[in-house]
Amino acid sequence: MSIEKKYLVWGSDPGKKGALVQLDTRPLVPEIVAQFKFPLVGRCYDPHALFDLLSTRLENTASFTLEEVHAIHGTNAKSTFEFGGTLFALRTAAAFLHIPCHMVQPKAWQAVAWAGVPRVTVSVPTKAGKTGKPVPARMKVDPKATSLMAARAIWPSHDFRRTEKCARMDEGIIDAALIGYYGVMRLRGN
Repeated sequence: MSIEKKYLVWGSDPGKKGALVQLDTRPLVPEIVAQFKFPLVGRCYDPHALFDLLSTRLENTASFTLEEVHAIHGTNAKSTFEFGGTLFALRTAAAFLHIPCHMVQPKAWQAVAWAGVPRVTVSVPTKAGKTGKPVPARMKVDPKATSLMAARAIWPSHDFRRTEKCARMDEGIIDAALIGYYGVMRLRGN
């Protein structure tokens, strides 16, 4: 089947608070057609439900874009193992469903999705130097706030809440949408 007939791209932010977003590549600004939180059974990730979810929405899927993340310094082994398991389950589901899967580093998708958006910065306190004198705080980019600004710039009227009852926008859905946006731009050759 030609790429013109396959027009849907999935974006995924892995992790228990992660999400899956499906985008339609046909409009000039890719349209979010579906968004899902990762299916859980209790506190555990449910690979069977994920496979069922993806397999029922397989038609016209051109590609799957996953954030390629690594262990986070300071997290315990159990969390790191579960995080890696989620990523592997997503890659496996895509492979079994014959969906081309592309891994992307956070800095790469952020460079594309955040283009033209001012970075939101926060003050980060630093430790006192060897002399004991206070060291001024440094400014650091807040990736979640910057991603929210980027998502609002691309999709100003989209509701990024997990459910209608939620008061806050869901960071996993926002990141998954922007990762999917990167996937669309990659597919288009931008």
